[in-house]
Amino acid sequence: MGNVSVRTRKVASLLQKEIADIIRNDLRDPRLQKFLMVTVSGIDLAPDHRNATVFVSFMAQEKSEGDRKAALTALGTASGFIKKSLVKRMDIKVIPSLLFRYDTSFDYADKMSGILKSIK
Repeated sequence: MGNVSVRTRKVASLLQKEIADIIRNDLRDPRLQKFLMVTVSGIDLAPDHRNATVFVSFMAQEKSEGDRKAALTALGTASGFIKKSLVKRMDIKVIPSLLFRYDTSFDYADKMSGILKSIK
């Protein structure tokens, strides 16, 4: 988000907050219930506000690639419901189409932390 307008940053921030709230309080998909926490770590909002990539991460007792893929599928399936909920919650002209992606930055940080600990 290098050369992004102030409005786009504000809308992205508000979307992040609202989507996180909807996932936490309104979604009841069993594929998401396996996780202790689903975090919306960022939003990449197109300049025209018509499309948004929603970056999510998952906290679980046991990490499983299959569970993570199932959770991303569940969020993709629920994107219409989430968008309708955003229409009710937000007073903006355009509610973007939502594309959910797994945020690998937490995995990378965990990996780097392990490497640094092994060097000591």
